Amino acid sequence: MLDFIRWANTEADKSDWPAHWSGFEFTEQGPAPRRIFQDYLADRLEQARQEACSGVVLVEADGEAVDLDVRADGVEVTCGGMPRAGKT
Repeated sequence: MLDFIRWANTEADKSDWPAHWSGFEFTEQGPAPRRIFQDYLADRLEQARQEACSGVVLVEADGEAVDLDVRADGVEVTCGGMPRAGKT
């Protein structure tokens, strides 16, 4: 949660945020609109993709993560009952 607060207050591109939220000072106890949290997740996923080591593959899948299987060659994530949603 602290990473989101730091991102929202200092790193985020607020140019397309609603006016009320673009000047808002986020705190740990305060609200976090889904629209803004969605921007945060997209930004962090893109950052992870750019910083990933050679051979690391990030697969995006819709659904709820229901299981993780940590293996020597990566992590297998099961989303919403779908087998083998992807390795990261």
